[in-house]
Amino acid sequence: MTGASGIKTVAEVDRPDVRVVGIANTTTIRAAGRSLKNTSISAATLGRRGDGYAALWQGRVPSHSRAIHCGRLVAQLPDSRIVDGSFQQTGIAIAIPKNRPNALAYVTAFMESAKASGSVRRALDRAGFRNDPVAP
Repeated sequence: MTGASGIKTVAEVDRPDVRVVGIANTTTIRAAGRSLKNTSISAATLGRRGDGYAALWQGRVPSHSRAIHCGRLVAQLPDSRIVDGSFQQTGIAIAIPKNRPNALAYVTAFMESAKASGSVRRALDRAGFRNDPVAP
């Protein structure tokens, strides 16, 4: 979010003077549409001229009416930050078929090693989720 908007939480995004832009045909933009009833929502296709993302980059969306909920975009837009809260959360899980103790042991060791080495933390940081915790 830009400093000019004053928006600090996702709940504050749901107002008529705010425009939400998200990637077309994603669960994120669909979740925004279900959750945000008072705001203007636009689905954008990445890389196309004139789309919603181009409007952000070119400053055609006024800073007082934009909020950002994606870590990757924050790094590309000056004076932006991630707002608190969410309208969608996505978890990641690894499934192993029953009665496969060796596979379960391997995956468990892999995940514990990735967390202990800092690989998971670095991946979250690179994706713009510096404040999100690594699962214990």
